[in-house]
Amino acid sequence: MNDNEIQAKSKLKTFGEFWIGSVQFVLTTPATGQILTFTAANKVENTEDPTLNPYSSFVLNPTTKKLETYKSGVLTENLDFPALFVTDTELTTILAGYAPINTLKETFKIHLAIGNGEDIATRLVGLVEGADYPTGWVLDAGVDPKDLVVNHGLDRDVCEVKIFTLESGTSKRERVGSLAYVGLFTTDTDEFTIESVAQVSKELDIYVRFV
Repeated sequence: MNDNEIQAKSKLKTFGEFWIGSVQFVLTTPATGQILTFTAANKVENTEDPTLNPYSSFVLNPTTKKLETYKSGVLTENLDFPALFVTDTELTTILAGYAPINTLKETFKIHLAIGNGEDIATRLVGLVEGADYPTGWVLDAGVDPKDLVVNHGLDRDVCEVKIFTLESGTSKRERVGSLAYVGLFTTDTDEFTIESVAQVSKELDIYVRFV
């Protein structure tokens, strides 16, 4: 106890008035976090603890790497956000206001246009980054013109590829075995090659799965 305030260890369970010696205490209906504060000579009133009011927002500052807490729009604290909670890698970059995009997903889609089944380059004409294939990826034909080279830059191992032909309307047919592709070759964790992609002229949807 000091000369200015008394803080209850738990929420006070009563309300009303009582006296301790010559000091009058006025208790209101209990609320979470009670503080008894002197407001006038020899008089104490019961108020809520303002430090327990709900936070209005939490923002991870990308520059300081601290968690900023706000109450009613006012910055109140800068908290260290240790590596125990966030491991800083290319795949877990967190910027204030939004979460990672296209990095923590497991499956991605590539759409190839109608073209000569023997020549991947014809399938790449007119494709739009961000619509036909993920933003930041680079598609190209391989040394063998039937091969599709994909540079994704995710530093992740590809583990599965499925290829579908677009039949009519929204219908698709899965290509299996060598009718889908002959092999999957990886140079590193940022690039892979689908060897001898489906030798048909129909549009293709390719689904790539990472581990």
